[in-house]
Amino acid sequence: MEAEDLTVETFVRYLHNLPVRNEHPQAWLLRVATRLGYNALRSAKRRDHYEERAGLYIAGKPSDPSRELERDRERNRVRSVLRKMDQRSTAILLLHHSGCSYKEIAAAVNVSPNSVGTLLVRAQKRFARLYGAK
Repeated sequence: MEAEDLTVETFVRYLHNLPVRNEHPQAWLLRVATRLGYNALRSAKRRDHYEERAGLYIAGKPSDPSRELERDRERNRVRSVLRKMDQRSTAILLLHHSGCSYKEIAAAVNVSPNSVGTLLVRAQKRFARLYGAK
């Protein structure tokens, strides 16, 4: 079904964006179809990743209460450790693990982009030290 949708989308784009030089429409269609296919694959991969990280279960996968309890305990432990850390270190760790670049992290915590790496390593070491000390 998805392949049919991508095929239709390819031809709709062709009709809406007729190439200026219509010498090789097959090549244009192939390129657009390929890009749409790659986008669909990346989108599905991202969706699966986020659903899994959010703890959502896809139909057919039974929920394991003991696993959920362990996840909740782990989350609470991580939150507890983060509360013990200074605000800047916590922000740097959270931003880094959210996928932000060093430049974005630097802007958010008001430091030089060149110092983000050092601050991140220090924050990671502090987190590991606190996390290891129950």
